[in-house]
Amino acid sequence: MTETDTLTRGRKAIEEALAQPTLCAAFQVTARACADRPALRTFGEEGCVTWARYAERVEAIATGLAALGVKPGDVVCTMIRNRPEYHLIDTAVMHLGAAGCAMYLTNPAEKLVPLVRNADARVLVTEQDYLETIMEVADEVEHVEHVVLIEGTKTDQRQILLAELEQLEARGFDFEAAWRAVEAETIASLSHTSGTTGQPKGVQTSHRALMFNVRSLDRLCPPSPGGRFISYLPMAHMGERYMSHYSSLCFGYELHSLPDGQRIGEALRDIHPTRFFSVPRVWEKLAAAALDIVATDPAYQAALLVGRDRVRLAQQGRSLNGPDAERAESAIATLEPVRAAIGLDRAEYLGAGAAAPPLGVLETLHALGLPALECYGMSETALVLSNTPERFKLGTVGIPMPGVEAKIADDGELLIRAPALFTSYRHDPQATRETLDEDGWIHTGDVARIDDDGFYRIIDRKKEIIVTATGKNVAPLQLENLVTQGSLLVSQVVAIGEGRRHVAALIVMDPQVLAQRGLPTDLEEAARHPDVVSEVEQAISSANEHLSRAEQIRSWRILPVEWAPGGDELTTTGKLRRRNVSEKYAAEIAALYD
Repeated sequence: MTETDTLTRGRKAIEEALAQPTLCAAFQVTARACADRPALRTFGEEGCVTWARYAERVEAIATGLAALGVKPGDVVCTMIRNRPEYHLIDTAVMHLGAAGCAMYLTNPAEKLVPLVRNADARVLVTEQDYLETIMEVADEVEHVEHVVLIEGTKTDQRQILLAELEQLEARGFDFEAAWRAVEAETIASLSHTSGTTGQPKGVQTSHRALMFNVRSLDRLCPPSPGGRFISYLPMAHMGERYMSHYSSLCFGYELHSLPDGQRIGEALRDIHPTRFFSVPRVWEKLAAAALDIVATDPAYQAALLVGRDRVRLAQQGRSLNGPDAERAESAIATLEPVRAAIGLDRAEYLGAGAAAPPLGVLETLHALGLPALECYGMSETALVLSNTPERFKLGTVGIPMPGVEAKIADDGELLIRAPALFTSYRHDPQATRETLDEDGWIHTGDVARIDDDGFYRIIDRKKEIIVTATGKNVAPLQLENLVTQGSLLVSQVVAIGEGRRHVAALIVMDPQVLAQRGLPTDLEEAARHPDVVSEVEQAISSANEHLSRAEQIRSWRILPVEWAPGGDELTTTGKLRRRNVSEKYAAEIAALYD
């Protein structure tokens, strides 16, 4: 069989999978079509799970879970790192007509208890490193009956090893009948919002919505059969599950799980994925790594300048012709070794989500021949707005995906209507009604603007707009992004100014960048170091040049602390908990206005 024949067959399998009503049916199509191909790997380990073995283990796990009493409509909560077992278990759960609920690894038991209660989960799944935390939850939540342990040593009679689970038999259970009974409206996923403005809510999403989203991704950029994807963001993150887990069931990715996300640079250089999705901070570091390589060769430097000219002209709606177009193509070819060195030379799709990467980072990536496409989604919507390979504007989240409607309300809030939307908040009809109106529009809570070409730009969270003492409205996210764009040393910026006479800011440093620069890693010392202070001052000065007088940062302070996702200051997805920051650092904030 020729390579063309293989690609044609692979594309037909993808199209057949996408035509199915549920992720279960799509998985069965993919597993048959790709039986001998690798499906699941763990970075740094030998061996793989083929698609045929994937299907066998899904049936065994589903049977074992049925033996434990999991039935249609139930929820199974997981606390597992990025590893093949997550995909095996969640796929098995969906085949029972149940829903998977992945929980953030950084959450302590006290934060997990309300999530497990909201899920009504009787079965929890975890691994040895998180067993103690999960058992605290099991002791606290009365309806938890079983804890499935991926590997390790059992310490409680409620625990069962995954290997033991796969050997269980369920009397009268018919696996094929179970997954064929799953319908498009069956809930496939329960995810909990980050809770920046209150208690997290349980977002219930159907197979219909998830299949619509995967089809949208296919229309945005059709995947090549036999592609590779790295799963490294938290599995509790809807964007990660959508891009890696759910999409792989239809696209037949070779999915490489990376348990330690800090090794993403190493994994990229080893795997050379065909598709890659990431958050702004990773894109910043990849762009910086590429620029370090460019600086070693004058030919690369010249090619990057040509690339930047090409990108800037494209953003003005102009294109290169004749010799200029040839120079641009030659520049892209010249930069191939740079793309290869950071592991993105074979990428056919690059996505940027969760927040806005700095504009300079995006321009650099596009100039390097790495067109990272900004997109927009929420736990309640998945991907609904995106730039496309053919139509993109840097600094925007793009245009509505096919089948998605978007509009701006009178108060500036972004509204979305699409088949991709969540079904409801679990056990919270009032919150559902507040978010999803009777006409089917989701009120996103994000303030947005739309330009003459139909591109949307997110300005800030509706509830986070700062009103200064002089009555000026300030969108904090905009100025915070400008500061982080000015320096890789800056990990977090929090704009302050509600009811104050001017805008101030708290700055948090990135310990990894400090170490890479040879600067002090003691944060107290680093906060006073002249080079650090000077660079932060320059970043703020540069940001202020792009802001109105009312928006400019007049005073600031570097905090000698590190903020971790899931802590007091950041949600598990890295968004700021502004209220917590204001309360915790009240003394430091007051000093900024002395």
